[in-house]
Amino acid sequence: LKRIKEILKYILAEEENLLLQDRLLVSSVIAGTLITFIGSIICIVIGLPFIMIFTGFLLSFLSLAVYYFIRVKKIVTPFKILFYLLCVSSVVAMWILDGGINGQSSDTMLVAFILLLIIVPNKNRIHVLFIFLAITLLIYLIQYYKPDIIIKFSSDSARWLDGLTTTIYTTVFVFFIIQFLLNHYNTEKTKALEGEKRQIEINADKDRFISVLAHDLRSPFSGLLSLTESLKENLRSYDIDEIEEQVKVISQSAEKTYNLLEDLLIWALAQNDKIPFNLQRINLLNVSSSIRELLLPTANLKNIRINCREEGKLYINADPEMLKTVLRNLVSNAIKFTPHGGTVTIGSQYIDSKIRISVSDNGVGIDPRNIKRLFDISQIFTTKGTEDEEGTGLGLLICKKFAEKHGGEIQVNSHLGKGSTFHFTIPYIDEPEETYKVKNGVQTNSKEERGKKMKVLIVEDDEISRMLLEKGLETLTRDIQSVDSGNKAVRVIRENPDINLILMDISMPIMDGYEALKQIREFNKDVIIIAQTAFGSSSEYDKVISAGFSETISKPINKDLLFSLIKRFFPE
Repeated sequence: LKRIKEILKYILAEEENLLLQDRLLVSSVIAGTLITFIGSIICIVIGLPFIMIFTGFLLSFLSLAVYYFIRVKKIVTPFKILFYLLCVSSVVAMWILDGGINGQSSDTMLVAFILLLIIVPNKNRIHVLFIFLAITLLIYLIQYYKPDIIIKFSSDSARWLDGLTTTIYTTVFVFFIIQFLLNHYNTEKTKALEGEKRQIEINADKDRFISVLAHDLRSPFSGLLSLTESLKENLRSYDIDEIEEQVKVISQSAEKTYNLLEDLLIWALAQNDKIPFNLQRINLLNVSSSIRELLLPTANLKNIRINCREEGKLYINADPEMLKTVLRNLVSNAIKFTPHGGTVTIGSQYIDSKIRISVSDNGVGIDPRNIKRLFDISQIFTTKGTEDEEGTGLGLLICKKFAEKHGGEIQVNSHLGKGSTFHFTIPYIDEPEETYKVKNGVQTNSKEERGKKMKVLIVEDDEISRMLLEKGLETLTRDIQSVDSGNKAVRVIRENPDINLILMDISMPIMDGYEALKQIREFNKDVIIIAQTAFGSSSEYDKVISAGFSETISKPINKDLLFSLIKRFFPE
């Protein structure tokens, strides 16, 4: 019985990601196929003319062909129109072949009318009504003026059997189609109610999230304001040690605030799927080793060893920047909650065509009651490390989103006082490196070769931001120019048509980024222009893209995100 239900779901496209109207179309085509086929069998049994039997089988075959192209080949629109024509033509054909006014063609007409009303869009239903009224008028005029072309029944018994069988199977059809519609209505209604309930929960979670976030932001900002005010008032009376101490605290507070905002930005972009996702063949050991080297200085402060353990030479199909972000967050957390002299291990293991990547430690562990809170958006869950290290609480939320983007799920095993293990899976690549590169068009140009091809213009009115971008891009290219306004950018692009990348600030004096973009596009349609915005919202993104920018990145600029964007436009 379960197998039969699965087959029916497949035939009716229940599991397909189709609109309700298209699912109804599939069901109606099946119904039309069955009705014409069963009708033809009945015609054979009761001895009706061959032309009527042949027409029934022909309509059945055509309906089956329509089903094949809609359900299997996913070609909906042209064959939807063909099915409309079949319904209309079947009404006229069956009227002529089934005795006209003396037969049961009115039942067939009613069935065809119901089928079309179900599957046509709302705005076209009035058209269906007028079409069927016109067809009714046409066939009655044929009956009146050309009665000889109507095929008559051979006997009263044939007419009686035709009327009985037609009434029975059309009644059964109407029953099942109404039952089908009611079931779908209830299903869609349930889905809508569940979606509405889920949306209310999401909005409530986001409200709590913003409330907690506002509290976390207010604390460091309050400290910054108090310290800077104190420093301003007592600058002349403080000695150099007191000034150094306050500047150090201000720097730490600013760093904490910046980290929180940066994590928030990445999380917001991830929620809106605005972060570039570029799958590549990756040597897992290389990534693990780079994360180890990056975080080794932090680990050395607590005399913590970071080990990389890998089962053989493993290659995975993943976005390198997302993978690095996940590992960096997980290893940073492991160091944070591991005491002096502990060990953090980045491991990987082949399991069922996937690679299980894990980060484990022998630290303090996690209370089982708190594990679910780690990935709960409704609260930013964070605790201090073994040496009072603080975090933003957003790192694991970002890891969860990035792991899901790769089709995986982060799982946690932890025991208080013994340590924790975070792990997730990534697809495994089992083919030689050169084969993969040829098949996927991966380029092997060196960094120096890439740099020769890329010429960059930075358009930024803030001097510090401009300087940071210049420094960050030096690893990709040495051919960098910078200006502080939109009108200067337009002039530089006119004079240097070989510039192929512009990082454009939006809010600038004299001429903003939008006007500069408009003028540049008048004479240069090809240059890649990435907008730098102060907002990460979906509406801001849509506005920037619709204006004609190639892509956008939100401030403060995250270097990994910027490089990932550039790699998307300049893969070689």
